[in-house]
Amino acid sequence: STPADCGVRLVVLNACRLRAVGVQFSRGGIPHVVGCAVDLRETTSQVFLRALYGSLFQGSTVARAFSATLVALRSDPDAATRASAEHFYLLPEEPGVHNEVLFPPERPPLVGEAEQAPLTCAAPGAPQMLKMTGYVGRLS
Repeated sequence: STPADCGVRLVVLNACRLRAVGVQFSRGGIPHVVGCAVDLRETTSQVFLRALYGSLFQGSTVARAFSATLVALRSDPDAATRASAEHFYLLPEEPGVHNEVLFPPERPPLVGEAEQAPLTCAAPGAPQMLKMTGYVGRLS
């Protein structure tokens, strides 16, 4: 079975120069692969990830989230971050294949429904862990 058969819909390669790896993920059936073709500074990576995940978790399609990420990079006050936008990629590079919403926005609870408990940290200063359907990650 392929990773896509197991429910993997998106791979984000948050490391430098992994386009060949991204191509292999794409050929292996992952429908959305995001990466960068050059070395990244940490500040650029932070802008990139915050914009990408922020858009995805608000219910954007992968294509719109990627476009919003490029806008965020091109709008950054740092010249190196602005220039890096030209080196990010979304695979496969076929029109119309990235119109999937990975994280549909949740509806607000109805009157009388229990609300979910807020996220909590295990220890003061420890990063919060975020769990969503199909995603486990760390809040920065």
